[in-house]
Amino acid sequence: MKIDNFIPNEQAVPMVVSHPITGADTDAILYLLSPYHALFQQRKKAIARDAVLQSMIHTDQQMDLELRLTAAAISDWCNIEQDGIALSYSAENAEKLLLKAPWLRDQIVFFYTDAKPFFKTLSKE
Repeated sequence: MKIDNFIPNEQAVPMVVSHPITGADTDAILYLLSPYHALFQQRKKAIARDAVLQSMIHTDQQMDLELRLTAAAISDWCNIEQDGIALSYSAENAEKLLLKAPWLRDQIVFFYTDAKPFFKTLSKE
């Protein structure tokens, strides 16, 4: 296997949001950064730096850290509404969305368990 043939995808990868009860696909899409993407790595370092500065060691603060790391993977979305109004993407809104709908965090974490969408390959080797 030629390691050089596997290049992290620089484009955000679409994740179709599933209905939390039925599991059916919805029209909502989250665009996720590869865990290897430079912007995700930059966001992750900033969150870690904040955590160290704030000494985030309590359980509830650990949950906040996990939420922030998951939100950092989101780069955009479409068809996300709150109270019947289209919710525009921002880093702050991503965190608020995951607080309001923690089941979305679970879907993102599950999506991340498959690395294939986050790579482009140059050959089959």
